[in-house]
Amino acid sequence: MTTTAPRPVTTVQTVATLIRDRATAAPDQVALREKSLGVWQETTWAGYWDAVETAAHGFLALGIETGDRIAIHSENRTEWVVTDSATVAVRGISMGLYPTNPSAEVEYLLGNSGSRVHVAEDQEQV
Repeated sequence: MTTTAPRPVTTVQTVATLIRDRATAAPDQVALREKSLGVWQETTWAGYWDAVETAAHGFLALGIETGDRIAIHSENRTEWVVTDSATVAVRGISMGLYPTNPSAEVEYLLGNSGSRVHVAEDQEQV
């Protein structure tokens, strides 16, 4: 028999809760690798979760609420994954923008997406 009663929020697993749980279970294991200037840089699960928590607290300080959209305008990189995971942690919705999108397209997407925050990789995306 199945039940239709909703599960308590505390039992729902998200990408963010999985990262948190992994950071608790194996804090020093490598979670992410990214090449920088030809050298692979490693981020542990503890470091990954710390970055997600920091970004999530920043979003909350900006007034982000459940269901709010956060635009991520960046190349594929560690910070993109952290921002996306932090968005999930605050129950937001992430919206990716390609850095190669023409400025008119970015303006249209930002103007029509309902995003409340625009996270940019660097000054070129601002």
